[in-house]
Amino acid sequence: MSRIHPYFIPAIAGLIIAGVGGWGWLAANSKGIPDNPVETSSESSSPPQANPDLTTSLIAQPDSSVIPEVNPASTPQPADAVETITLNIYRTDSQCETLVPKPVAVAAETPVTASVGNVVAQVSSGDLDLAGYRVNLDNGIATIDLRLSPDSQRQFVSLSMCEQLALFGGIRKTLLENPRLNIKNVRFTDKGQDIVF
Repeated sequence: MSRIHPYFIPAIAGLIIAGVGGWGWLAANSKGIPDNPVETSSESSSPPQANPDLTTSLIAQPDSSVIPEVNPASTPQPADAVETITLNIYRTDSQCETLVPKPVAVAAETPVTASVGNVVAQVSSGDLDLAGYRVNLDNGIATIDLRLSPDSQRQFVSLSMCEQLALFGGIRKTLLENPRLNIKNVRFTDKGQDIVF
């Protein structure tokens, strides 16, 4: 035991020094900490060394993908900030029996398209894959042309009553129940052809 003890102090000091040297490498190579641990090779026993040029460039030029947490109330808004309006977006209740309104801020410049996009985002699922949608406004009539992805496993006619209520009912009620949008009727099409159930 007395022979092993003298080796502990240099070994611990070496680990501490290697750990401190590894922090520079970690800071230089992590733009975000991944959910899974970093795999290391068991063949190399030396810790990774920091690249001083990379570390300096990261400090001198902040990463634009990292967004600091800021209190919006204390931050002055730029003159070109997107103006929004609050509309009621209709979604299904927990039993999928009725639609309930939820106030949501949408772009004031394109409120109808933004409202439709908000409903579509809530309804999209793995097997119903929407490739996109187009909104056409003509004298108070909104025509929503929904586009299925070619890889979608389902078609519009195969939607359950709950899914139909969430997608078509949610869009229809959102557009008709918000007077600011001035929509009198809503039509749904799939690549220009009326969707009929």
